[in-house]
Amino acid sequence: MSSLKFEGGSVELDRNGYLKNINMWNESVAEAIAVKQGFKKLTDDQMEVIRFLRGYYIKFNAFPFIQMVCTNLHKPKSCMTKDFKMDPLKAWKIAGLPQPGEEAISYLQGPVHPQK
Repeated sequence: MSSLKFEGGSVELDRNGYLKNINMWNESVAEAIAVKQGFKKLTDDQMEVIRFLRGYYIKFNAFPFIQMVCTNLHKPKSCMTKDFKMDPLKAWKIAGLPQPGEEAISYLQGPVHPQK
């Protein structure tokens, strides 16, 4: 477990970089996790996606279908992959949500294409 400092305090992350307590999340925490994930600063569009993911998870205790995120936000179908560098797991971490199960991780990482 590690500690992540952000403007206004610090939070605990698990060994895979997921927020230990989802109730400790705020937008400053999101920015700090984003930096840890390789982003310089989150855009307004990215924060909109993050807020949607959090709201959906809190309401349904599940990850929404990726296409559903973009549709509900009235964004192009590629909003998740374009905005999050082809890795929706980064968006999930930035949203401060717990590590998803293996099946969800496989879905979020997309199909594995064999090398030619």
